[in-house]
Amino acid sequence: MAFTTQITKGQYILFNQQPHHIVEKEFVSPGKGSAFTRVKMQNLVTGSLVAFTFKSGEKVNQIEVNINEYQYLYNENSLYTFMDNTTYEQISLPKEAIGSFTKLIKEGENYLIMIYDNNPIGFKTPLKVVREIVKTTDTVKGNSATDATKKAILDVGYELDVPMFIQVGDKVSVNTQTGKYSDRVTN
Repeated sequence: MAFTTQITKGQYILFNQQPHHIVEKEFVSPGKGSAFTRVKMQNLVTGSLVAFTFKSGEKVNQIEVNINEYQYLYNENSLYTFMDNTTYEQISLPKEAIGSFTKLIKEGENYLIMIYDNNPIGFKTPLKVVREIVKTTDTVKGNSATDATKKAILDVGYELDVPMFIQVGDKVSVNTQTGKYSDRVTN
């Protein structure tokens, strides 16, 4: 247990019987009245953001969340299965825990999974991923405007807009927050 004045950004707490991650924290000490701590936290089970104000002197239940690396194996229906590379133990996460990253996830790659009370509760989405172009439309001669784009399909089946100079076989970096092309990756 910790007092609300000891809450820090990035901390994990148990709130309403569910694990939460503190995303934003603001301590407010008004001229009149008691001080309070305003937080924005993410529910690690549902992924929803919650705003809450704790009164000064209240206690919160700090929890320990472990973040371990697991290899993605496959998905079946809406469950995504991962394996611990050292113990070979397999765990599954629902599609909702992975969110929009399901369109960019790739078999055989390692990802970080949050474990609380020996149960997988969340998925840490990387900021960028590198994927290979497997199909793209042909470049039209004379179409060389600086921000001209064309459609391309990645090795995971995801379609996105890329600059005209990108060809089949090129590796590109994709921003996982926006799902858009970031840059070409050279080996």
